[in-house]
Amino acid sequence: MLDLVHIQKVYNPGLITEVCLFEDFNLHVEQGQFVSVVGSNGSGKTTMLNIICGSIPITQGQVLSAGTDVTHQPEHRRYARMGRVYQNPAAGTCGDLTILENLALAETKGQHCGLQTAIRRSRTEEYRAMLAKLGLGLEDKLQVKMKSLSGGQRQAVALLMATMTPIDFLMLDEHTAALDPHTAERIMELTDEIVREKKLTTIMITHNLRYAVEYGDRLLMLDRGQIVMDLDGEEKKKTTVDDVLSVFNRISIECGN
Repeated sequence: MLDLVHIQKVYNPGLITEVCLFEDFNLHVEQGQFVSVVGSNGSGKTTMLNIICGSIPITQGQVLSAGTDVTHQPEHRRYARMGRVYQNPAAGTCGDLTILENLALAETKGQHCGLQTAIRRSRTEEYRAMLAKLGLGLEDKLQVKMKSLSGGQRQAVALLMATMTPIDFLMLDEHTAALDPHTAERIMELTDEIVREKKLTTIMITHNLRYAVEYGDRLLMLDRGQIVMDLDGEEKKKTTVDDVLSVFNRISIECGN
């Protein structure tokens, strides 16, 4: 369960460039809910995600995780129970390390590690089995460096790494935007499989309206720091891409875009 309570976010306070993006913003996400978030550039999608993750401070308000106030908890502490996949496939992995080394490091997240080797040989076959489920042939490339993989392969590994340890929340920051259409489809299928299997509370920022409609239990649209569409349950199931696009276009016209 996740709550943003009376959030205010002001950029450049006291300067001529001061901008108040969020003013008394509230959001409640139920445990296990998969929320797709859409909106134009500048609507507040990524800022909202960064506030949840602790990547940026807020001016006022509270961030609650399962009822616990984490507003002032540093980013690295929040990531102990949170996974994040970024738009750039290179952002969630280390390019100069092999797939095996990346997976081994991901598995030690939140643990105190001494000088012992991070790779437990007994886990290699389990890593191989995890990769085989991706259906991308990566199970035979454990010793290949991450930077040698395609963007889609790297993003698939990043998704796997983000969910290897027990987490409560998965944050997806336009994680298919940099991929070709075919690869993006596969990554979305993998995302849905992982979210359902692990019952993860998930927030997915996307510009792809079809993905927002087809995936997830709930759909939000943001505009200038406000929720202008909030659909879940049967209402979301009945919603089409044209329905969402109609609202999107209306807002764009009202803004003069």
